[in-house]
Amino acid sequence: MEKIRFAVIGSGWRSLFYLRIAKSLPDLFEIVCVKVRNEEKKVFIEKNYGYKVVMSDEEVFELNPDFCVIAVYKKDLAKVSKIYLEHGMDVLSETPLTLVAEELEDFKLLVDKGRYKFMTAEQYYLYPRFSALLKILNSELIGRRSYLRMGLCHDYHGFSLARSILGFNGIFEPVFARRQEYELRQTFSRFEKFNDLSMKESHREIAYYESKDGRVLLEDFTPESYRSPIRPISFYVEGEKGCCKDFTFYYLDDKNETHIESLKIESHIAHREDVNPLQNEVEVIDRIYFENKCVFENIFPDAILSEDEYAIANVLINMKKFTEGELPSYPFYCSYMDVKNTLLLQKKLGN
Repeated sequence: MEKIRFAVIGSGWRSLFYLRIAKSLPDLFEIVCVKVRNEEKKVFIEKNYGYKVVMSDEEVFELNPDFCVIAVYKKDLAKVSKIYLEHGMDVLSETPLTLVAEELEDFKLLVDKGRYKFMTAEQYYLYPRFSALLKILNSELIGRRSYLRMGLCHDYHGFSLARSILGFNGIFEPVFARRQEYELRQTFSRFEKFNDLSMKESHREIAYYESKDGRVLLEDFTPESYRSPIRPISFYVEGEKGCCKDFTFYYLDDKNETHIESLKIESHIAHREDVNPLQNEVEVIDRIYFENKCVFENIFPDAILSEDEYAIANVLINMKKFTEGELPSYPFYCSYMDVKNTLLLQKKLGN
């Protein structure tokens, strides 16, 4: 594949994922520049990652990347994306463009008219574990899925994954939603490990949804699941012929005999150097098996990529194909539904 040239707009925590990916796969990805807002960020990127750093939109335009990754503050995402889209550039947005209902509808009209080539970098369904899970679910092993209880990820990410797991492309109507505040022992932040036995405040969102075709989603999510070892992710999905709980399937065969099978994951620990010490040791997933059949194989076997980075690398490849005329791997209507579902949840929670 021809090298994929892209620009990164922004220098926050999420933008660094793209820098690590390009560093790990230099024959596939080329970051033409990173656009930042101040000299401090410029020095940080140049010193720690060695990429070309610019401080104006005009400098990005001159470098003519295949597309731009917009990874700025959420409140600025729509405004910054439009700057590049109006200049005729294709845009990959790190998160959904906006959580403002009117802004979302206005942008949908422009996308529907074909004015913009835009895609959201939704990645969770491309995680190796979830990719393998969805492959098995879509084989109809447990039949039509009608119930999902999950605590996997927040807002639009959660709805994206829920739609994929249930095999449903629509709106979840929230029947009930509550937010619970609680305390827990602090373990990890994005950048450090805590050993001082300190406590921190967090929250949990519990919500019950129904779809028009009779499916049920029960969400029980806390943001601590992203990093805390005492708040692991969890899910349980039911189908007509079986269920799956945390990557273990319980199902009936054609003779109505019961089987219990778990995903078998082959992985290794790899080490690298990054400015964030929590990113220096990475579990790299090589292959995943189910019933002795390979349901996932790493297409970047020599790269050091976390599950998140592996998924984003695939998003970048898909975005390149989109710029060349293929259909988007994550169409705008999917992102649109994820945001609509998020706005319904926020309304129910009273946010």
